[in-house]
Amino acid sequence: MTNGPQASVAHSEQRSRRTDPTARGTAAVPPVELLAVDDPRWSAFEGELDRAGVPLALSSRLAWSELLAARRAQLVAVRDADGAPSVGVAITASSSRALPGHEIWRVERLGLDVPIASLVRAIDAIALAARRQPRVLMVETTVVTPDEQRRRAIGAALAALGFRRRNVHERIYRRTITLGLTTGDTASLFAALPENTRRKIRLPTRRGLELREIDDPAYGTRLDALVRETMARTGGHASPMDWSAIIELCRGHPGRSRLIGMFVAGSRDPGDLLAFSWGCHHGEYAHYDAGGSTRRADVNAPLAYALLWDLVIWAKTNGARWFDFAGVTDGTPGSDPLAGISDFKRHFSQDERLVGEEWVLTPHRARARVAAAVSGAARRAREWRARAERRAAAVSAGADARGPRSGSARPVAAMVRRLARGIATRVASHGEFRVYAMPADHARSLPGGEELARDAEDHLGRYGPDEPWHPAPEEHARVVRARLSSGSHVYTAVVDDRLAHWSWLTAPARSLDTDLGLPPYPLPEGSAVLWDDNTIRAARGRGLHTQSIRRRARDAATMPGVDTVVIGVRANNVTSRHNIEKSGFRHVASLHVLRVLGARFTWMRRARTSP
Repeated sequence: MTNGPQASVAHSEQRSRRTDPTARGTAAVPPVELLAVDDPRWSAFEGELDRAGVPLALSSRLAWSELLAARRAQLVAVRDADGAPSVGVAITASSSRALPGHEIWRVERLGLDVPIASLVRAIDAIALAARRQPRVLMVETTVVTPDEQRRRAIGAALAALGFRRRNVHERIYRRTITLGLTTGDTASLFAALPENTRRKIRLPTRRGLELREIDDPAYGTRLDALVRETMARTGGHASPMDWSAIIELCRGHPGRSRLIGMFVAGSRDPGDLLAFSWGCHHGEYAHYDAGGSTRRADVNAPLAYALLWDLVIWAKTNGARWFDFAGVTDGTPGSDPLAGISDFKRHFSQDERLVGEEWVLTPHRARARVAAAVSGAARRAREWRARAERRAAAVSAGADARGPRSGSARPVAAMVRRLARGIATRVASHGEFRVYAMPADHARSLPGGEELARDAEDHLGRYGPDEPWHPAPEEHARVVRARLSSGSHVYTAVVDDRLAHWSWLTAPARSLDTDLGLPPYPLPEGSAVLWDDNTIRAARGRGLHTQSIRRRARDAATMPGVDTVVIGVRANNVTSRHNIEKSGFRHVASLHVLRVLGARFTWMRRARTSP
């Protein structure tokens, strides 16, 4: 976040007394508090809510903010007139790609069964905090509840505070299938399903498959592959997900997050993970969040029914009152690529409800208009590039159909694609390089990393290029020798007799190089630098990068004269940023480069104290 909370809290309290009817003629209402991730009061308030039975969205829990929101969050903590915990809502910040140095705030899944007056105070505090911080471009809010009266009350409060309702949803579905979980036990719930659905739930175990929790980050690459395969069938886009963080969340909070997989019985080989589902629990209800599957000729059984039913039973066992199947459409097969998935969800329930709304606040409209203009120009450039690439592909395909002349068409098609990408980049592009630091005293106590070797020449002989930018083996060996002779240290890990990870430590260091063509970032005396981290694709998801960061930081802290350990990463490298931040590094500065129509602008911004 871009600013400290204290000023916002005091003003929010003044406005809350005007909007909260419980504050009139009664004792003073405790002020609304905005708590940072590193504030111990967040965890304490969360515990108070749980003990009082007040529902809290999973995305508003501290563990979510630490693991999946890059620690860029604040909790809006609201108490009632008696001082009892009443509402907890998290604000998560993300950097704007359209306007460098600015943020978009997101508030997810309002609509839980909490006092409306207290929720209004929370929304009021969020709106006021956004207006007081000039670099907040937008506050995006989602509301999810099947209770129409509650949804209208929240909408009225949002509208009164300057939010506008979004007509075209971007983050949440409007309608979903719901299944009530409050009546009867799990056996009666199962018995109420259609006979064909019950049969499909049971069938996988009869065909040699088994359900099992996914508890090893090594499955991350396989999970990504299943998502991509599933999205390819429906024409969707597969967004990257941090499976290591999700698995860690499930381990720490098994009643709030569950990642379940369908495996070939007895196998732990990633290739024998055939399907998965991820569920999130918010106290009042749980929802299906993500899933994927493959289609294998040797597996003659439906996979998704048993996975989804497992999440339903898990939700009921952990106190949910209803289950949200995460949206449906009303299209027909052929015209709607999601029609088949929607029909699959209707096998579990016919209770289709309107649940979702999106609301947006633009606290600084002039800046928001500039961001919209830049974003629109970039979108039009991407569309132009996509059209050019499609035309190039058509030219290439036509040449292939004609036969012998196809070879001459391929270079033309490639040239058009490169030209399209170049034009889009020249219209508008922004890069950010983030610098992180950790005191040596903290680094000395970091655990892990024992499986990595230091300066192991036998490991380096197993190197092979894995990415287009990786050098040839001969060039790589020359670079390694030069770096080792200069006093740097290389840390390596071998998987399946291949160099799977390599990364570097230099101490002392006077500067940190970036990969955006920016000047090096100057460092004070007593600094050590972690740099040039590489993990081959086949070894990602095993935690090697995190272990390497911690091992190198710990080793650096023991070197004479080292006071601070520094590491840098591109802002759009979300996975690496997460690994750095969960290891305890703090963001200290960002180096920016903005290119617009050929002009190049660079600047540096120091990090603020808030997450």
